[in-house]
Amino acid sequence: MSVANILIRVFLVSVIALLSPGAAVGQSPSASPEPAPDLERALSLVDFSCYLAKSDDEFRGKEIPVEHLNPLEESDPFTVQIDSVEQFCSPVAKANEGDPGTFDEARSNEVIADTLAHIDYVRYSVNPDAPALPVTRFVIDHLNPLLAATPPAQITAFRLSALLLPVVKDEDPPTSDLFQQLSIVGYACYAVDTDLGITNYFDLLNLNRAVAGQVDKQVFVGRLVQACLPVIIGGKMSAKDAHQDPNLSVVSNVDRTSYLTDYGTGAVTGQHHITYVDPMFGGVSSEIRTDRITEFQTPVKKRPAEC
Repeated sequence: MSVANILIRVFLVSVIALLSPGAAVGQSPSASPEPAPDLERALSLVDFSCYLAKSDDEFRGKEIPVEHLNPLEESDPFTVQIDSVEQFCSPVAKANEGDPGTFDEARSNEVIADTLAHIDYVRYSVNPDAPALPVTRFVIDHLNPLLAATPPAQITAFRLSALLLPVVKDEDPPTSDLFQQLSIVGYACYAVDTDLGITNYFDLLNLNRAVAGQVDKQVFVGRLVQACLPVIIGGKMSAKDAHQDPNLSVVSNVDRTSYLTDYGTGAVTGQHHITYVDPMFGGVSSEIRTDRITEFQTPVKKRPAEC
């Protein structure tokens, strides 16, 4: 077995080991079981490589109902008009996050691990006429284990610049309850005012089945440019109801920060067949062309900035 294949198995096992068997999420708050233990920890292991992308923009001008999930940004639902495809974001893990010695001790819950590795996101530019965030100044703390020592950063988010919509590529979507629930969660990305960054190199292990096991080596991660906040898209559930759900309440508190990268072609560079998974898109499929990696996203948790 190749080193890359061992690493991909180790990552999935690391996620699986954090989640108890049978903890699939129901499609409605009333049907949801108890949350998987330390779901936030599992989410903290998943980063995203975002590629410059082009598509036919068949949804240009489409209005998307959204509502912020993060309780810090509680506000009324609003509508975002999307414009053109800018990026395609695919799940990765830093390649040295796993410990091969833990593989044999892992508990089996392939449904959850497979779901987390399966969802990609298409980033659309948006009409900037969106309401301002209720809280624009906040402090972010990194959740990813390899960035845990990074000092907290205070940032200011000043305008909505993009919307990330969930998709799957090159194959049929999973059928798990967890996948159905994550299919209605997107991310609203806001430009930020800061000079901060990570300024480090990482080997990034690709998780999606279409490219699983391939490693993009020495990807440079630089300046912080955006904060991406979870939102309910399509109006299928209110944020209030989501907060009552044990698992969605965890997802609600995990934001992402996006950093510029200096890297060429990666494992996902090329032509892909994608399917939009939010119910409001009715399972529409499309072709997308990806080029080089231009941004890197990693999970964070935010708190109000001190005055």
